[in-house]
Amino acid sequence: MFLAMILMLFVGVSEIGGLTVALEKLSELPPGYLALFPEKVGTGVLAIGLFILGYVMGGVGIVAQPHIMIRFMALDDAKHMARARTYYYSFYLMFCLITFSVGLAARLIFPDTAAFDKELALPMMTTRLLPDFLIGLVLAGIFAASMSTADSQILSCSAAVTNDIAPERMSSVFATKMATVFVTLVALGISLMGSDSVFTLVLDAWSMLAAAFAPLIIVYALGEKLTEFKALAIMIGSVAVAITWNKMGLGAIIYDAAPSIAFGVILHFAILKHLPSKTAEN
Repeated sequence: MFLAMILMLFVGVSEIGGLTVALEKLSELPPGYLALFPEKVGTGVLAIGLFILGYVMGGVGIVAQPHIMIRFMALDDAKHMARARTYYYSFYLMFCLITFSVGLAARLIFPDTAAFDKELALPMMTTRLLPDFLIGLVLAGIFAASMSTADSQILSCSAAVTNDIAPERMSSVFATKMATVFVTLVALGISLMGSDSVFTLVLDAWSMLAAAFAPLIIVYALGEKLTEFKALAIMIGSVAVAITWNKMGLGAIIYDAAPSIAFGVILHFAILKHLPSKTAEN
């Protein structure tokens, strides 16, 4: 996918007329299009601060993404963490810059954004500018990138059902497969019935995962001991905050992940930590 995005950037800029022409056309876009912060955020220090804090907390929520965290968990030696971090963030930064650049190129190639679904800009750009063989290569990269996340989340969810929720009833291979099929159908139903864009659905899913697991992992990382009841209380309470925050439209103030993660951590140290417990679990 990384090589495919580099290819699309090169072809897209060439189609526009070169880097100089592309930069000139970008300067002609409506005011605010290239602004560092969205127009709805405003220009106040508090508004911008909350915007940054919300998405920093969204980044903290990455600890709830199993397909990402498994890479760090597989590290052979903790002493190699600095090197792994350098590799990860170097490629991540390069990929982000290239992706943003491809998006800007697509904006220039398809100026009438109201005429099509903007989330289809990359496939449209591919089919317009590339020969058939390279179209297949780029589209394969897009679907591979999507599936690498989707299958990880589905398998993690089905594993939670079979290993944690009902291990005594779902220990067979057949039961595990049925749980995977069930989770897949639920995810498919949500995607088909959802009226929001894919980007919005991903943001909502990210905030829900962050709310459910990030506070818990932070509390564990701070050396705290939790019983099953306390862990579930943190998870349920944080998810409830994220859902409420989202449904009330408060995401325009700060991203849902921020208040939900903060709530879970505060709930533990302010209340749950002081409750008596007979059995402490690591």
